Formats: sequence, structure tokens, C-alpha cells
Amino acid sequence: MPERTPEQAARRARVVELRRARLSWFEIGDELGVSRQRARQLYDAALAEAPVAQVEEHRAEEQLLADDVTCELLALGRDPSIPARTRVEAYAVACRWAERKAQLLGLNAPATSRVQLITESDIDAEIARLTAELTQRPQD
Repeated sequence: MPERTPEQAARRARVVELRRARLSWFEIGDELGVSRQRARQLYDAALAEAPVAQVEEHRAEEQLLADDVTCELLALGRDPSIPARTRVEAYAVACRWAERKAQLLGLNAPATSRVQLITESDIDAEIARLTAELTQRPQD
């Protein structure tokens, strides 16, 4: 792990602090004078250097944030006093948060499959085995 300057370490710590305060990536970027993408990169880098227990704590907090935001967005989507277009947009954003939560929990991980390859020689061997079994049976 490369050495961090005190300024870099402080910046990463600040990103984590702001995210734990439930600020958006845009808000964190504004606070630090960077883009939202850079704010996210700094956060990911900070988590990569954090002990596992702290990462699990952050993961739990992100899950709570996703739950809270999704609930608020769904409430907007159900509110008949809000214009239909805004309600549809609220549902669309809620879907993105649900995708984020699934990603966070590892639910999008590819399913593992076990595949058995059957070759022509395997088929020939099975035919020979069955033929031998049939010829060895006593006739009724």
C-alpha cells in the first residue's frame, strides 16, 4: 500500500465522514471541490484501506441509506398530488437505488453452474456398458 500524505489521509477520512452523514456524492464533491465521481473514488479507496470491520459497518450504513431513500422515493411515487412525470421519475430513481442495494449485498453475483461435458467416447462407452448388461441377463 503506497504511503499517504497527511492531506490525502485527511481528505479520505473527510469523504467517509460526509458519506456517513448521508450526504450525496454531489454534496461531497461540492464540499471537497471535486466531481461526484472523484468523491466516490476517494470513498472506495478509503474503504479499500479500512479494516474489514469498518467496511462492514460502512456497508450496513449504505444499506440503511438505500432503504431510507427508496422509501422516500416510493412515497413520492404514490403521492397523487405530485405530477405524474415526477412520480415516474421517483420510481425510476428508486429502481436505481434498489440496484445499488443489490450490488452492495452481492445479489447480482453470477450464479455458479456445474456443467458436465459428454463426449462421443462417453456415449460409446455407455452404449457398450448397456449392451454388455443386456447380453448378460438371463432370458425369461
